Order: sequence, then structure tokens, then C-alpha cells
Amino acid sequence: MLAVLGNTSTHSCAVIVSKVIFLDFDGPMIPVKSYMLPEQTKSATVFDPCATAMLLRIIRDSEAKIVISSTHGKRGLEHIQKVFTQNGIDLSHLHEDWVTPKKMSSYRIHEICWWLDKHPEVTHYVAVDDEQLDITWVPNSVQCDAYEGFSFRNYLECLRFLDAVDEEKQEEHNKTIQYLKRREIWRTMRCEEEGNWKLHQFATEMFPLPTDQPVKPRITLP
Repeated sequence: MLAVLGNTSTHSCAVIVSKVIFLDFDGPMIPVKSYMLPEQTKSATVFDPCATAMLLRIIRDSEAKIVISSTHGKRGLEHIQKVFTQNGIDLSHLHEDWVTPKKMSSYRIHEICWWLDKHPEVTHYVAVDDEQLDITWVPNSVQCDAYEGFSFRNYLECLRFLDAVDEEKQEEHNKTIQYLKRREIWRTMRCEEEGNWKLHQFATEMFPLPTDQPVKPRITLP
């Protein structure tokens, strides 16, 4: 992507937004586990509260705006505004051009690219989805688990794509992402379970770190 310009600038009274989050609802924000929430609606519009908290933190740190890249977008702006309000997300976080364009049976990767083509002012973006988006079309994509939803690793990946990590912290940030990728593979088997050592070795080789010492996430509270 291009070098960072400030996320917003004013020219002729118009605000230019240079960072956006293409957000899917079902999967990242409304994972299967969120169906267990006592306040969940019949149409499943209640977000996982942890996912919401991390999304708001990303917006705070990057000043990015949200663009809807979800089947929920077909239900109109009023529906999106209602869902945002229901989940404690300020409507000001929604981009003026709030949804990706749809053409017949178009794929999500094309819709994101069409939206970006309309907005050359955008210098940094990230697409958050539970689908595996083709990185030749959308290289700045973060894939979530449809059952578990938007994770702490996904949160860190979004900050990296949106250039919202201090330069002196970038190395540690990237190491933490690699470590969390390892852990997602490690936890699929229990200690001493047959074949566990092979899985552990595979994860370590797939996501190498500069050192064999485990890297534990450092969480900076506001």
C-alpha cells in the first residue's frame, strides 16, 4: 500500500478517510458461540461482546471507518444502523459510502475491489471475514473462525494492516501474531495425545520465530 497519510484530512470542508475496515457480520462479529448469549435475537444480530470491544479499540487506534461487506448490507442502511446501535457502536464509525457494491452474483473479493477503485484516497484497509478471501485480490484480509469469531490474533493483524502499530513495537507485534498462529494449531490436540508431537513440530516449522523462546502476548490497557 501507499505510505501513510493521516487517516483524515480536511480539504474544501470535505473529510478524507484513508483507512477502512471491510466488516462481515456473520462469523467474525456473530460467531456460532454467540448464539448462546441470553440476549441473542431470533435473527442473530447481537455481536460477541469481546469482538465488539476489540473492533472499537482498532477504530480508536487507527481512526478507520467501517464499510459493510456482509449479506446484512442487502437489508439496507436502517438495518445496519439498528444493529450498530444495539451493539453499542457509534454510527459515526460507519463510512459515508457504507456498503460494498453488489452486481448480480458477484463475489465478495470483487465487491471490495470495486469499492476501493471508487476510493483512491484510501491508503490502508483490512477485510475481516470468516471466508477465505483470495489474497491475490484482497491481500489485506483477516480470516476469522466462524465458530469462535474475531480473535485476539485477528485484532493484532488488523492493527498491522491499518498501520496502527508503533514502529518500535512492530517486531514484537509480528512475533506475537506468529506465536498465536502456532497456538491455534497446538490446541487442536491434548498433551501426550498420539501424534501431538508431530502437530507441535508442524506448527513450529510453519510459523517460525527468531527464537525458540515462547512469545506471550503483551496486552496494553488504555
